[in-house]
Amino acid sequence: MLKLSMARLSRAHGVDSASTWVQVANFGELRLPEDQSILLSLVRLERLDEEDRRTLLRFLNSKEQNRCESFKVSGARSRFLVARALVRCVLGKALDCLPREVPITTGEHGKPALDGIRNMKRIEFNISHSEDLVLAGFALHTTLGVDIEQVRDRTLLDEITRKHFHPDEQRLVLGENGETDVTMFYRIWSLKEAVVKAMGIGIGYPTASFSVVPALHNEGSTPLEFAGMMWHCQQLQVAKGYASALALA
Repeated sequence: MLKLSMARLSRAHGVDSASTWVQVANFGELRLPEDQSILLSLVRLERLDEEDRRTLLRFLNSKEQNRCESFKVSGARSRFLVARALVRCVLGKALDCLPREVPITTGEHGKPALDGIRNMKRIEFNISHSEDLVLAGFALHTTLGVDIEQVRDRTLLDEITRKHFHPDEQRLVLGENGETDVTMFYRIWSLKEAVVKAMGIGIGYPTASFSVVPALHNEGSTPLEFAGMMWHCQQLQVAKGYASALALA
């Protein structure tokens, strides 16, 4: 079962009736589910004022604060700041510690994770961001990966498709008339990225070796076998103009 919660960083706007909004200072209200459900939190980045920024920085450890300050582009800085603050607030609540004290480590291929010694609850999490949206997923006792991509036309999509997509996926994206189906490209790409991120094996994995086509035709979770493991893949509809996906072991 999926539990989708929304958070928006703005005190200037009203509450969206279609979502559960959480202000920046109240990230700690988001809690991990105690059953086998998944917590997905979507944050829409709006302009952060200085008060927002100071609040979020307090949730990060000193290394992350320094890294945040090193970003030259404000959008990249905001995405990093919000993503790490969100994750640390949720995990801090679950571990009963201050957000900045959450023991986050980085795997061999760059996937963030909780330190194994402290992670007695077997909490797993994953983060993705694109343009003004940050998506974070949390689960107990299962590996997961999430991905979100803004759907936009850009050069080399056909080349990326031929190089990184399975032949079944290529036929859906490129079509018979030679025109690239941009939306289909990102639907497939987000599913494949979610799987690779769940595996924690990095971008060097041969993504053309497996197909996510069955998951495109199913609104719910689709079991697919990759790399000797069964993965449950699901498309997410979190925002107009974005493709997003979830993969669970």
